[in-house]
Amino acid sequence: MGRIRQKNIPWLGGFIESLYNSLPILSIINFLSIITVFYISLREYLLPWFPWITFRLFIIFMVVLVFLLILLMYKFVIPSLWVFRGKQLYGFESELMQEIKKLGEEVKELKEGSGK
Repeated sequence: MGRIRQKNIPWLGGFIESLYNSLPILSIINFLSIITVFYISLREYLLPWFPWITFRLFIIFMVVLVFLLILLMYKFVIPSLWVFRGKQLYGFESELMQEIKKLGEEVKELKEGSGK
C-alpha cells in the first residue's frame, strides 16, 4: 500500500489555529444564549416561587454555578484524571517510558564516567 501524499497549505493551518483559539469566546456567547432561553422557558415556573428573580440575578446565579462546577472539576476530577493517565503511561511499558529509562541509564553512565 502506497503512502498518501500530504499537502502543506499554510493559510489553512493558520485559519484552523485561529478558529480553535476563538472557540472559548464563542462558547461564552453560546452559554449566554442558552441561559437566556433557559430563563425565558422557566420564568413562569420560577416567578411564583421566587418573585424577586430577575434576568440579571438568574445570569449571576448561573455564572456562580458554573464557577462552582469548575472548582469541583479542578479540585477532584483533574487530579483523578492525571493519576489515571500516569498509571496508563507507566503501567504498560510504553515506547516513551522505555526511551526515558534508556536516557536515565545513559545519564547515570555519563555521571559515573566523569567521576561525579
